[in-house]
Amino acid sequence: HVYPFVLVDAIYTKVREDGRVRSRAVLIATGVNEEGYREILGLQIGNSESESSWSEFFGWLKDRGLRGVDLIISDQHGGLVQAILNKEDLVIAKALQPMIVQHSHKITDAFYGGLTEIPELLNLIEQHSSVEWLKETLRVHLTELFAGHIDEAFMQKRMRVATTHVQIGLEPKWYIASF
Repeated sequence: HVYPFVLVDAIYTKVREDGRVRSRAVLIATGVNEEGYREILGLQIGNSESESSWSEFFGWLKDRGLRGVDLIISDQHGGLVQAILNKEDLVIAKALQPMIVQHSHKITDAFYGGLTEIPELLNLIEQHSSVEWLKETLRVHLTELFAGHIDEAFMQKRMRVATTHVQIGLEPKWYIASF
């Protein structure tokens, strides 16, 4: 089954195990199929939102036929990024970092060259920052993105950037579509 977009989330509930009440994560995935319809893909109870719980959940979804995923959408769940990006992926990202750094000026020039052609975005940039400053922050972001590790500090920085985008009124379609 092809689902270009998969939304994942978790909630916590109490379950009785071995005569004790424990908190457990309920992991859920909703897929958006190629016709644009949403379908519940699966639900699984995990010990927590750890990398191992998410990895087991995604493995189970793949075993049930999940494929063709272009984008996974979620809020910040502990372990989720590590479950999606395995160690091999991070090694590949790190190997690509020198090339990304070498071409970062071309990448950011092309990226912001396109954005500044859109009057509403140029106005937003001029109200809150400058194109040169944003190019520099994007170069730093690209370097960090290809550093070969994703930790809590990396995630917190991404959350600060996302919060800033919301605060200045940048619509999600502009920053979600940018990467």
